[in-house]
Amino acid sequence: MVQPSLGAIVSSALLGSIGGFDSASAPDVAGPAPVVNLTGIGQYQGIRLFESISGSKLPHSVDAWLGIDYALQPAGDRRFKPVEQPPEQFDGMRDAASFGPICTQDKTYEYKDQQSESCLNFNVYRPAGIPMTQRLPTLVWIHGGAFSLYSGRTMDGGSFVASSEQPVMVVTFNYRLNSLGFLPSSLFERLGLLNLGLRDQHFFLQFLQTHLHSFGGDPDQITLGGLSAGSHSAAFEYFHNYGQDEDAPLFARVLLQSGAITARAFPDITYPRYESDFERLMHHIGCSIDESDEAQIRCLRDAPIDEIEQISSKIYAEAESNLNWPWQPVVGGPRLERPGSQGYRDGTFHQVPIISTHTTDEGKYYTPGHLETNDDFIRFWQNLSPNLNVTDLAILNELYPDPVAHPDSAWAQSPNSTQYNRVSGSWSDMAYICPSRATASTTSNKGVATWRLRFNTPGHPLEAHGWRGIPHASDAAYIWNEPTVPFPEVARMYHAYMASFVAAGDPNKFRLDGSPEWPQYKASDRLNGGCCPEQLAKMAMKIPVSEVRKHSSSDSCWIVVDGHVYDMTSFAPTHPGGAQIIYRYAGKDATDQYNAVHAPSLISKTLDSDHHVGRLDETSAPKDWTSSKSKGPAESAGARYPLSSIINLYDFEASAKSSFSPKSWAYVKSASNDCITRDANIEMLKRIWFRPAVMRNVASVNTGTSLFGCNLDIPVYISAVGTVRAAHPQGELAFARGAASSGIVHCISTSASYPREEILDATPKHAWFQLYVDKDRRKTEQLLQLLQKSGKIKALFVTVDLAVVSKREEDERANQGPIDGLGVPDNKGAGLARQSAAFIDPELSWADIPWIRKFSNLPIIVKGIQRWEDAQMVIQHGCNGIVVSNHGGRAADTAQPAIITLLELHKNLPEAFDKLTILIDGGFRRGSDVVKAICLGASAVGLGRSFMYSVNYGEAGVVHATSLLREEIATAMRLCGMTNLMADASPRFLNTKLVDGYVADREHEYLREPKRVISKMRLSRYARDE
Repeated sequence: MVQPSLGAIVSSALLGSIGGFDSASAPDVAGPAPVVNLTGIGQYQGIRLFESISGSKLPHSVDAWLGIDYALQPAGDRRFKPVEQPPEQFDGMRDAASFGPICTQDKTYEYKDQQSESCLNFNVYRPAGIPMTQRLPTLVWIHGGAFSLYSGRTMDGGSFVASSEQPVMVVTFNYRLNSLGFLPSSLFERLGLLNLGLRDQHFFLQFLQTHLHSFGGDPDQITLGGLSAGSHSAAFEYFHNYGQDEDAPLFARVLLQSGAITARAFPDITYPRYESDFERLMHHIGCSIDESDEAQIRCLRDAPIDEIEQISSKIYAEAESNLNWPWQPVVGGPRLERPGSQGYRDGTFHQVPIISTHTTDEGKYYTPGHLETNDDFIRFWQNLSPNLNVTDLAILNELYPDPVAHPDSAWAQSPNSTQYNRVSGSWSDMAYICPSRATASTTSNKGVATWRLRFNTPGHPLEAHGWRGIPHASDAAYIWNEPTVPFPEVARMYHAYMASFVAAGDPNKFRLDGSPEWPQYKASDRLNGGCCPEQLAKMAMKIPVSEVRKHSSSDSCWIVVDGHVYDMTSFAPTHPGGAQIIYRYAGKDATDQYNAVHAPSLISKTLDSDHHVGRLDETSAPKDWTSSKSKGPAESAGARYPLSSIINLYDFEASAKSSFSPKSWAYVKSASNDCITRDANIEMLKRIWFRPAVMRNVASVNTGTSLFGCNLDIPVYISAVGTVRAAHPQGELAFARGAASSGIVHCISTSASYPREEILDATPKHAWFQLYVDKDRRKTEQLLQLLQKSGKIKALFVTVDLAVVSKREEDERANQGPIDGLGVPDNKGAGLARQSAAFIDPELSWADIPWIRKFSNLPIIVKGIQRWEDAQMVIQHGCNGIVVSNHGGRAADTAQPAIITLLELHKNLPEAFDKLTILIDGGFRRGSDVVKAICLGASAVGLGRSFMYSVNYGEAGVVHATSLLREEIATAMRLCGMTNLMADASPRFLNTKLVDGYVADREHEYLREPKRVISKMRLSRYARDE
């Protein structure tokens, strides 16, 4: 299972002391890390760590040996072969001071420049100052990532070691991923090459039995653990007490963090998608499936690794949203010869102590948010599990009642689509929660020491107060006592339980002082006494309402958002939307206002953990306390139209009008003052006529183009729009995914409602970024560096047409409200636009272009050009392009329509079309409008409002809107006689006579610059007023 973004990996504070290892007061140990000698291989010089992976200072130094090979690497002729030998012996000493390569995977995820097939290496972390002769219990951690992504680096072993009361070690390692480690196919079944990644893992565990003692570890005291796919892997080892492994475990205990042998099902080689995935991979790399087995495997081994990675990543990305992953372990293959359910029945597991955990809302990080009907629900399960029969589906319907037909269903009140809670609940039970319970029941019934835990504390970023609840991997960073998580006290406790388990096989023996005893799980309790077996639920401390109310002024300002209490006193004055909107809710619940425009995780990304006070104790709320009513954007005004009934972009707008909340509708629809420019943008496009050419062969047309290294299926992009969450809970995430699925590009706004890191995580390949320069220039500099490092941002759109937020009356009327008891005037209203853009620097000038280039080498596109003279300045300052735009009529009202400005460039600055990439937005509602703009020299067209209306349906709405545009563009091309849009389109296809009179000349026919005389009397009066 893919882990969500783990945020910064920071070291933790140390706890306690024992046995001569005083972790609270011991100074850092001087000198280098010891040299280790691996028998039959060679010597390695380690490194003494004083910082965590993220660069934060460790409270106690840790010895580490990083990037050590554990096998002959599976590259070249050894590609797609099981590992069978340790590394070759060498003379001298090798450096082990830096991480080795990670295994080849989708380069958009992490460490794209540090990937290699030669990736089978491991890392060891050990507390400094402990004699190497003292054999330490060791946690061997298998990383997660759906068997397709990530590496051993995702677990901060140094922080785990440094935080442990008892001296323990941590070992992390890599194993082959995606098609290189898991290529289910009849060919690999015949050749005995299934489950290579699992076989890498087992080989490494055998390797440790020989070599762990060289690092001062105890091979007889290994705790095998993992998260997600790593946890599934550990479960495969745990339940493999048969064959050569019978009664010979390579570990003393097991820690399964959100995983099990039956988790989310691992079908056999006959699963329908496996063979089609294999055939698609073979076709992409030019290998024939009709050749002999020997010829096929030789072709696979000779194929360029980049081609294998590219198609493997593409297939995975396409399947991810359907939870139907390729490149998985298969039942019947090595290390998984028997189904997990058979292991439960036969009891073929190593009877050593076990911890099994799950989160409260495992599936909500992954399950689709656009399913609306019971048929959608059934199809979801049929696609995921083709072998479900009619009876199975009927049982599913009974267990998880359709919230549409049964409004009292436990799965009602979804924050987005009607089926989201239902799909998430059923999939969570199938994939993680029930397998965790089944594992614990099986082991405890055999008398094995078993502990079970439900993790109910938000991860980082905070998700619990958002529509995703406590999703999969929320506890990822808590296990190593990450201090920057929202609830560090829970991290200290959670880590202490786990470290105690590693050290002693019992999570209670060295648990944190004051923490409750974790009872063993006894499945027999349910049978004997009718009560549920005991397990541990990890939550955070709670703050009474009476305490919150004490902090109701600008001097001490606390607010509540989704059940969490935040101290906003120091943050409010720097809030990008101004302090007033925060002060309005001082001492109150601000959930509804916050969720109307912000992503659930934004507050935790924006604020340091010191601002988080705790959870609200809702049981302490008096009758006059106004609590939150929503978990997402403000309540809608009515029902959306069925997506299937939407046949053009105007239908999306009509649906939004009937279903958006009044505030959201006002924000999206509104424009400056009298909205004259907004409406003129649309009207002027209607006044440009086509001049179709006939008798052309238009059976096949090409609508595609390429811009800034991005391939677009149509010359359309999603214009930057702030606070997209006002239209849908998934906000910019739906934009990012919908754009990628549709073959277009999303331009991310500086004022996005989701943290940029999350939007980039949701962006499979690339995006553009719209930059508002902040009044605090340091923030912009940091942002530019972040964008540069991301690798996904391909162009920088510097917005220049909004030096100040314009007067948007409809928006302000919808958002006005008093600020109680604070004496803070709010005479301007409180429109969402002003809230999200108050930080914009009005001092931005042409002189700042070199400053921007200093921090970014991305193409610079100047957005907001409304006259030919400014386009000329763009050329003079060496920028790469422009967006002809009046901000959709949201900047200066009565500014000329964008299409008129494009014509003005033709008339007064024709060289701009040779020297700049010219984009345009404003008023485009039809594919035919897009064709007109391309005919007039634009390279692509941006749409903002229309996509905001479409995202009302989430990702599916974005995909549908793009599909409508694609169809309209292709139709307009055919009817005008074009076959290749970017090659054929030209002004010859247009008649602009109705708008030519609106196009300004270089010099006006009669207007001249006025000369004004201002009296000294008036000047002196102005001076006195100032």
